[in-house]
Amino acid sequence: MRWFAFLSLLGAALAQGLVLPFEGPRGYSLAQAFAEGLKAPPPTLLALLLPEPPWQGGYDLVGGLYSPGGARLAREITGAEWLLLGKEEARGLRLYLARAEGVQEGLFATPALAWLWLQKEGLAPRFSALPTPRLPEARLRALAQGEEPDPLHRSALDLKEGRGAGLLEGLLPKPLLLLWQEKLPPAYRALSRLSQEGREEALKEAQALEKGGLLEGIAALLIYRIAEDPRWKALARTLAEKAPEVPFAWEEVSFAAFEEGRGEEAREALLRAVKLRPDHPLYWTNLGWAYYLTGDLPRAILASERAVRLSPNPTAYYNLGLFRALHGDLLGAKEAYDRALRLDAGTEVEAALKDLEARKEPLALFFRGYLAERAGLEAAPLYRAFLQESPHHPFAARAERALKALSGRKVALSVERLSLIPGDLDARPFRAGEAIFAQVRLEGEPYLPRDALQVALYKEGQKVVEAAKGLGIPPLTVGLVETAPAVSPKEPGRYTLEVR
Repeated sequence: MRWFAFLSLLGAALAQGLVLPFEGPRGYSLAQAFAEGLKAPPPTLLALLLPEPPWQGGYDLVGGLYSPGGARLAREITGAEWLLLGKEEARGLRLYLARAEGVQEGLFATPALAWLWLQKEGLAPRFSALPTPRLPEARLRALAQGEEPDPLHRSALDLKEGRGAGLLEGLLPKPLLLLWQEKLPPAYRALSRLSQEGREEALKEAQALEKGGLLEGIAALLIYRIAEDPRWKALARTLAEKAPEVPFAWEEVSFAAFEEGRGEEAREALLRAVKLRPDHPLYWTNLGWAYYLTGDLPRAILASERAVRLSPNPTAYYNLGLFRALHGDLLGAKEAYDRALRLDAGTEVEAALKDLEARKEPLALFFRGYLAERAGLEAAPLYRAFLQESPHHPFAARAERALKALSGRKVALSVERLSLIPGDLDARPFRAGEAIFAQVRLEGEPYLPRDALQVALYKEGQKVVEAAKGLGIPPLTVGLVETAPAVSPKEPGRYTLEVR
């Protein structure tokens, strides 16, 4: 009976403050100590009940849960008056304290110093010591995973399964309990309506959400983006002003600036983003491009090099090739382009060619030819134009060798089987009306050209059916097994199948 009375008093006192589990080897016991001192519910309850945001990517969109943006978003989603979370680092314990007026962050050498900070902030009782948690780390981790639950954690599991709040009523913030009872807040409803009720209804919801907090602002921005509504640009800038600790807001500002040709604004927005998330390769890739647009090639190179160190990707390598070429590092440019071609699945090289096409330097012609050749596109005219403009360039001999290789280009095609299902066994003979799939082997020298695969059926010398299929082959492809588009004989008889 005394245990139930304690829960009732706790709920009445500080029901609106929450401590989430900390990140680190002692994360649960540290969080439990702070929760006990602050008269907050057990963090292990939040391990079970903290909802994901209503969009793909979850808390990662705002920099991760253990970040200023994550703390702010979690406070809004749960409806807590204040929310505390932290993570253990090599230099100590980092805390994030989210309140209505914003997020405060501190790094402390010891938990005791962090507790003093919370006293100064008026959250912890003055002249008190940080409590020692009553349960060991292993038991707290088990409770957080729903193992051997006590009555309180059983109530949390029941709530998740739709059986009511039970002992959690009055202990946890009402918005959090309602969310688990399928009484969704406006941001969740609006994103759901985008898929269920269509664009117009979702846009009405988004307009109403614009003036809300971070949760509502991101939901509105995502709806505008998905619906291709131009209001997303203004909202992105507003969101960055309201929540400068959220890297996603600055990312969106940079996209708006790129679309509007505002390189300086894109650069400043991405500098804010990489400061918040220095390990994000996309931000460094795009920052390199922003530096390029503003004429700062050395920094463009450094940003792109940082991007490929974090995560090798074709876009950053293509950019790095362009920047190095313009900076005079020809071998470095070739090395970057080679890496880009090896990583490219076939979707990025055409954008890289357009970037080179916008340049007037003779060397841009050489690298256009270099990329086009390896992507199976027309390259000989580009090499010839380069040699005509720069016959004595250091890369002139390379262009001449490439032209010689292209003059002897060979393409071989052989039909391996004809089937009713792509990749199935040979199924000859066929009946009228059946789809015939030809599996073919293609080989090219020096590289396979990116042409369409064409199929035709002839009867008595007359073409009666034909079909074509584009080949989205990756760069550097020399051989490929592919299924040609299906053709169907309309009536019985003898046919000739042509594949080219």
